[in-house]
Order: sequence, then C-alpha cells, then structure tokens
Amino acid sequence: MPLLLKNVEFSAANIDSIHSGTNILKLLGKSNWYFKANGFSLIIKDKIYNVEVGPFELDKVRKTIKINKASITPMLSEAAFVNSLKAQKDLNNVNYKNIKFAGADLTALFEKKSIITDEPILKPVIKVFNDRIVMPGTESKMGKYPYQSMMKMPTKFSLKNVKVKQGYFLKRTGSNFKKYWRRFFSNVNDSIENVTNIESYVKQKLMMVVKVEAKFLNMALLNSQWKMPINLIEGAFVLTGKLAGFNGTNVNPVIGATRYGFG
Repeated sequence: MPLLLKNVEFSAANIDSIHSGTNILKLLGKSNWYFKANGFSLIIKDKIYNVEVGPFELDKVRKTIKINKASITPMLSEAAFVNSLKAQKDLNNVNYKNIKFAGADLTALFEKKSIITDEPILKPVIKVFNDRIVMPGTESKMGKYPYQSMMKMPTKFSLKNVKVKQGYFLKRTGSNFKKYWRRFFSNVNDSIENVTNIESYVKQKLMMVVKVEAKFLNMALLNSQWKMPINLIEGAFVLTGKLAGFNGTNVNPVIGATRYGFG
C-alpha cells in the first residue's frame, strides 16, 4: 500500500540544474531543503500492528528530524491475538512523543535510504500484554534477540547515542489476572550507544552498550548496564546492575501463578 502524506510543506535552496535523466533523490541530497507533513500510517506485513508517524519535519540545513508522535498499535483485540497463538507471545503497544534526531545525515536518507544520526531523543510509553495461560514456547531464541534482529532489518541505520527520557514500561498478564496495567518500570532514563545494522559500522565497533536507570514497580531504583554484540554470530552479553531493596511480597501480583508454573 503506497504512503499518503497530507498537508505537505516543502522548500529548497541551492538546487543544481535539472536536465533529462536527473535523479531527483540525489538532487535533493545535494541541496538544502525543509520538509514538513502531517504524517502517514501503514500496516505491518503480519497485519498485527498499525504504524502511525507524524506530524514530522526534516531540516537538512540544521541536520534535524522532529516527530511529534509515533506509535505501533495492535490491530487485533487481546482475545483474538491469544486465540491465534500456539505459544506465549507478547502483544506490544508502543507510543513515542516529541522524538528528536540531532546530527541527522539527510543526504544518506535519500541517496542510500539509510538513517544515520548522532543523538535521537525518545520519550516512550511501552505496554506489553502476555497471556500466561498459553503454553510457553520451546524454540531457541538464539539469533532472534532484538539486538541481533537489527542486522536482519531491510532499512539500514546508525544511531550513535540514543537517549531515552522519562519513559514507561507497563505490563499486564492474561485473563486470570486483574485487568489493569502495572508500571513495571517508570522514570526510565537510558543511553544506548552504537545502535546500528550497517556492516562497516559493526566492524568498527561490535558492542552496543545500554545504560539504564529506572524505578522498578514504583518501589526500588534500578541501575544496570548491558553490553551486547550486534552481529548474528555471538549471542552472549554481559549484564551488571544494582537494584535497591524492597518488600519482595509486592512482586507477587506481577509474577502470578500460571497453569505451567510461575511466570
């Protein structure tokens, strides 16, 4: 399905001469321009999620990308999603507000269809639903972890240092549990270095480093650091961290007993 952009605003300067056979994308890559639109939406291939982005603006002179909001929302109800499963799987609902990309290489975006930027700033609210009544999967996750899956994505990108500010991670389990969202992690402030799937960048720096500070279950401060290889060969990662003390019985409603034991 083609993208439909509404209320488009475009201006350009220093455009080179145009002649027959001129590649418009390369022409834009070499000029100075400003682009603004209300946004777009699309359905992901598996037809489980709908993606909406915008309004947004791109400024080549300032090397910035600003997106008011972006979301990945389920198209299925929780019941319909669970009925389609053969094994446990998360249903995600992700919302971002006020996304900012500094040091964005907009020439690469048009000429190479690659996203290269220095410091994206994100403010996410992530909701994850998982019905624990469904049997857990037995398939190996080796090579399928998020930091490894990046290498398989068709769009190439390099995000030098991603900043997450005041994010929230909420979780809810299935129908046998109370139907309200629990703030699993709140006041999430992260820095994620070397987020890339461009092979030349991976060869220069193999490790992605994630530093996290957050409130766990609104009770205890969590500090952790993750060092993860971003190729498809090495699966091992190093995790260090510290969780402040809290009353362990407060975790019971979150863990909960399932048909297959504690989850």
